[in-house]
Amino acid sequence: MLHELAHLIAGLGNEHNPKFATVLLKLVRRELGKEQAERLLAAFSFQGVKILNSAGKPVKARYPKKISRPHFLSFIA
Repeated sequence: MLHELAHLIAGLGNEHNPKFATVLLKLVRRELGKEQAERLLAAFSFQGVKILNSAGKPVKARYPKKISRPHFLSFIA
């Protein structure tokens, strides 16, 4: 549901671009909490997804410091 809502908010149709990824990340943080948002950010980093920085420029998502890689990888295996 949040995925589809992010499409509506980003206003970009079906594109999965940095603006969409940023909106999705913010929605997850707001509705599901910080821990879930950090897991999504870790997945974005692992997959090379770009998000918008505070200046609105696309940058590669950075791996959260609080999640160790082996811990994250156990969720996708």
